[in-house]
Amino acid sequence: MLCGVCQPIFAIVTGRIANVLLIIPYDSDEFYDEGMQAVVFYVCVGLFLCIVAFLQFFFFNIACVRIVRNIRAEYLRSILRQDSAWLEKNHSGSLNTHLNDNIDRICEGIGDKFGLLIRNGTQYCTGLAVAFYTSWQMAAPLCILSPIIAALMGYSSKKMTMAARNEMSIYSRAGIIAEEAIGGVKTVSAFNAEEHEVKKYENVLREGMKSGRKKGSFSGGLSACLIFLIFVFMGSCLMYGSYLYKIDVITNPGDIFVVLMAIMSGAYHLGQASPHLMVMLSARIAASTVYQTINRTPKIDSYAAEGRKIYNMEGKIVFKKVNFRYPSRKDVKVLRSLSLTIQPGQTIALVGHRYVEFGSFERKLVSHR
Repeated sequence: MLCGVCQPIFAIVTGRIANVLLIIPYDSDEFYDEGMQAVVFYVCVGLFLCIVAFLQFFFFNIACVRIVRNIRAEYLRSILRQDSAWLEKNHSGSLNTHLNDNIDRICEGIGDKFGLLIRNGTQYCTGLAVAFYTSWQMAAPLCILSPIIAALMGYSSKKMTMAARNEMSIYSRAGIIAEEAIGGVKTVSAFNAEEHEVKKYENVLREGMKSGRKKGSFSGGLSACLIFLIFVFMGSCLMYGSYLYKIDVITNPGDIFVVLMAIMSGAYHLGQASPHLMVMLSARIAASTVYQTINRTPKIDSYAAEGRKIYNMEGKIVFKKVNFRYPSRKDVKVLRSLSLTIQPGQTIALVGHRYVEFGSFERKLVSHR
């Protein structure tokens, strides 16, 4: 938040410099003294901003690393506590994806992006506060253009992100084709399919080139519109501020530049907050999937402290007419009225067509043991 407050302070200093340049004679001592005060203030605020920005990124990244470390540990611990029926429904590939990709998204959302989102929101609110405090008569009408610029920046960031993601996806497909062709180069050569693989690779690259052209055209068009609106905003601000100064509503000409820079800074950083907000929303979706697994408690919880504890265990295993079906395969009966007694220290081998057919007979016995 301290980083967000510093930018509107620069607007106040700029207004003071404008007053010095426009009102005070250049050959007077006051001109030099006021100018040097502004320079010293700029240097002090700049040094303070460097320190605070470093601390912001440092502490947010440290907190992110620690939180993600705990999430990874709890997620793996939760997977290991689940029963075999749950593991039958959730394949190892999807669990591994959640462990890596989803937690990486969480890391992006709670790391420096979260700090930048707070800073941008603070800059917008502080900029509006400075503008209205300096001259509410000038700031109120100009706030109409501020949301338009912010919305255009946010829309531009969203479209650019989608276009870049689509382009990366296409080039990823091209990379898969190249990897398959190189990995099976002997097979490709044996079937004389070199030209086929090259054309297949070129076709995907053409799709990526088209996507890149669209992204470039879209980026150029939106940037042009944004720059146009910024100059329209600046011209309108100067013209309206000059009118207010003419009719003595504004007494200092530097206040015009304070309001201009404060609102422009707020609108700009509000637009810059949009991609950070998208990252946080993506992290929230990823976190919901991860925490569903972490918060799930199986019916037979091996980590639970409740229940009866057996201290003198003989190790005798008894099955009495046990029937079992996996929830994901209810039409397949794995155990059919199984009755079996295993004495302590006894070594047995389960052999038969049932074990071969269902493949999980021994695992069920061991898990019950």
